[in-house]
Amino acid sequence: MKKIRAKILGDPAGSQTGDLSDRFLKIVGELQTESTRISEFEQMIAAKERENKQLEKILEAKKSENKKLASRVVDTEAIKSELEKLKRELKEKDELSLLKEEDMKKLKASNEFLARLSIFTIAVVPLGLYAESQNMNQLIKKLTNLHWSKL
Repeated sequence: MKKIRAKILGDPAGSQTGDLSDRFLKIVGELQTESTRISEFEQMIAAKERENKQLEKILEAKKSENKKLASRVVDTEAIKSELEKLKRELKEKDELSLLKEEDMKKLKASNEFLARLSIFTIAVVPLGLYAESQNMNQLIKKLTNLHWSKL
C-alpha cells in the first residue's frame, strides 16, 4: 500500500513516505492560496458589477438629459424661426411707416398748397372785379407760376 501511495504521490521507490504529510500540506497550502485568489477575483468581479450598475444608472441619466436637451434644441430652433419671422414683420412695418411718413409729408405739402391757393383765390377774386379780363388772366398765370416755382 505504501508503494501505491508513493507512486500516486510521485515517489516510485516508496522510500519517502514520511514526506507525504509535507507534500499534502504543500498541496493544501497551494489550494488555500488559489482559493484566496479566487475569492479576491470574485470580490473584484462583484465590485466591477456594482461599478457597471452605477455606470448604467449614470448612462440612463445622461440619456434622459440628452432627450431634454434635444427637446430644448427643437424649442430653440422654433424660437429662432419665430424671431426671424418677427424681425421680417418689424422690417415690413418700418418700411410701411416710412412710406406713411412720406405720404404724410406729401399730404401736408398738398394741404399747404390748397391753403395758399384758397388765400390766393380770395385775394385775386376781388381784384378781378376791378381789373380787365386779359390783365386778370396774366396776373393769375404769373401768380400760379410763382407759387409752383416755390414748391
